[in-house]
Amino acid sequence: MQNNPDKGAKSSGAVEAEIAILRQELAKLRSAQFEELQFQKFLLDQASDGIVIISPNHKILQANNAFCNMLGYSENEITHLYTWDFVALTTKQEIINDFTGLEDVNTTFESKHRRINGVLLDVEVSVKGMDWKGEKYFFCIVRDISARKLAESNLRESEAKYRLIFEKSPFGIAHFDRQGFLTSCNEQFAAIVGAPIEKMIGTDIKKATFPGFTTMFQTIIDGKPITYEGVYKTVSSGKEINIKIQVVPVFNNKGEVINAIAIMEDRSLWIEKQQLEKKIAVAQESVKFKQNFLANMSHEIRTPLTGILGAADLITRTHLTAQQAELMEILRKSGENLREIINQVLDFSKIEAGKITLMNRTFYFNELIESSIYYFQSVCKNPVVFSTHVDKAIPEKMHADQGKIIQILNNLINNAVKFTPSGEIKLSANMVVNPERNKYSHIKIEISDTGNGINPAQEEYIFQPFAQIDHHDVRQFEGTGLGLTICRQLSNLMGGDTGYKPNNPVGSIFWFTFGFSHAEEEVKESLSSANNSLTEKTKSLNILFAEDKVVNQKVVSLMLTTLGHKVTVAKDGFEVLEKFNQDSFDLILMDIQMPKMDGLTATQELKNSFTTLPPIIGLSANAFEGDREKYMELGLDDYLTKPVKSDDFNRIIKQFFP
Repeated sequence: MQNNPDKGAKSSGAVEAEIAILRQELAKLRSAQFEELQFQKFLLDQASDGIVIISPNHKILQANNAFCNMLGYSENEITHLYTWDFVALTTKQEIINDFTGLEDVNTTFESKHRRINGVLLDVEVSVKGMDWKGEKYFFCIVRDISARKLAESNLRESEAKYRLIFEKSPFGIAHFDRQGFLTSCNEQFAAIVGAPIEKMIGTDIKKATFPGFTTMFQTIIDGKPITYEGVYKTVSSGKEINIKIQVVPVFNNKGEVINAIAIMEDRSLWIEKQQLEKKIAVAQESVKFKQNFLANMSHEIRTPLTGILGAADLITRTHLTAQQAELMEILRKSGENLREIINQVLDFSKIEAGKITLMNRTFYFNELIESSIYYFQSVCKNPVVFSTHVDKAIPEKMHADQGKIIQILNNLINNAVKFTPSGEIKLSANMVVNPERNKYSHIKIEISDTGNGINPAQEEYIFQPFAQIDHHDVRQFEGTGLGLTICRQLSNLMGGDTGYKPNNPVGSIFWFTFGFSHAEEEVKESLSSANNSLTEKTKSLNILFAEDKVVNQKVVSLMLTTLGHKVTVAKDGFEVLEKFNQDSFDLILMDIQMPKMDGLTATQELKNSFTTLPPIIGLSANAFEGDREKYMELGLDDYLTKPVKSDDFNRIIKQFFP
């Protein structure tokens, strides 16, 4: 039997046909698979969360657009990355262990992006079956939670700030639920109420006895803020305090009241402060009233005192019997004493009100010494020798308040004259070394006398207001007891001090110090430029005198004519303008306060009408600090305070007409 070689075997054509069919089927399968993958990718790209499929060896197999955009990679770059390229655990091995150890359940953990700073990822991993080797691969859902974490961080920070404000606030703060029960409060709220926090939690404000608490519940009902002020009696001590409560409702997003916040303030200190400020205002008004009263009284007393002292001075210059001369001396001394009392009371009042200020200027120190000598000669009628000693180290020229220094000097000299019936009064001026800067900055002036001295028991009181020193002998002058007080306060104002010590073997030594600076400019004379043409005048002057008081007109006119001058009187500013002739008068004495037209207005009118004027000297009973400077700034060449004496006129005439 012969075998057939083609039996049971496929022809090559059939094999090729089968291959072609298989290829077609494979192509269809690949096409279907591609379409399925494309459809799967389409579905993945529709998700807002990042989706990524990871192989068992942690290579990224597939990822959607959200994941690519989230991490900042392109689609081609993603398939070349591994898990550790976007998960930031400590080490690569930890990532492998973390994923490999997962069971077939969802697991979520947070991870910071390795490449993009500040991006936080929430990765949800689930095991999705096995590959052909039986190994797991992973399906991950990735969300960018940076915004949420930032919001959570901000919320925590905000809560911490609120908690700090809540706990440390100077106001009492409490929270109430919608049923009116207290849910929390701070220490200040508990302190105001007077009960510990733990006992206050759960308190029903509807049952509180204090009306302010009962009205608080109305806020929760009506949804409107309320404010209550009243007196509250604390729980612990029963002390009554003034409080203010503000209650504000808190709404949800539906506009419903869910709770309320109460802010309580203890206003006791505030009310006390308000009451204190009212008292201070009343006291200040009282001081102001006292100042105005003293100023008016001073003015009213000084004006007639000019007539009294002036008439006494004029009568004393006439031929008198011994008894008449004695009576006139009593009258003169009484008038001087009255003027000194007015000056000291007014000075003390100004110092007490803080209205004394320094008026520093450049002057020669020998002016102080000359002024002291002149003052001693004018007040001392006893057989007393007056001597001076000036330290050579004292500069010739300095910058300080000359007027206040002279005021202290005159006061101390006057006291020395009072209590020294005979003997010696000595003025000593020395430099004081400042140890910190090792150079002179103060001057110390001592007034020593050989009088009766001071009882040691009285030494500590002599600088106190209204203190007076009693002696066994009758004092020639009465006083207010304010002189030494004023000296100390003026010295303190100039950076110095005052003091007392006994003078051996008998008498007293009073001293004071004052600060000064070295003068860097020339001393300016208080003469107007218009005075130069008058310096060659004789001692007899033609004077225009403006004064509305008839008594003062007569007295001052007599004073001036007795001194050898010719006087023309004007009763107001209008008469000054009518009577003034540029070539007729050498000096104008101008009362400040006059009817119809006052002295300052008349002065301005003269200055507006004439280019050259004689010196214009103001006269007034106003004696407040700065009055002289104020009036001179308004056009006067100098200023005299009433009551005035012949010596005052002599001094001013000597100043302007040497």
